[in-house]
Amino acid sequence: MLRGMYEAGGVSGRHRRTTAIRLFGIKYAGEVEPLSIPDIPRQAGLPDSYRDEINKGRALAEYVVVMKDFP
Repeated sequence: MLRGMYEAGGVSGRHRRTTAIRLFGIKYAGEVEPLSIPDIPRQAGLPDSYRDEINKGRALAEYVVVMKDFP
């Protein structure tokens, strides 16, 4: 799922891909809670640095509602 959302960010730039990673953290905050966050981007074949973006999304999850899917 994470890899698919990342790729859906397209070639339009790093910012859309980063947004997709944060959205992943928001949408799946409950499901990834028991997992090792550093392992998630690794298993998706993405840079380790995206763990921070997943954590940002998880932190936002309790405050936001996803209105539509990305992109």
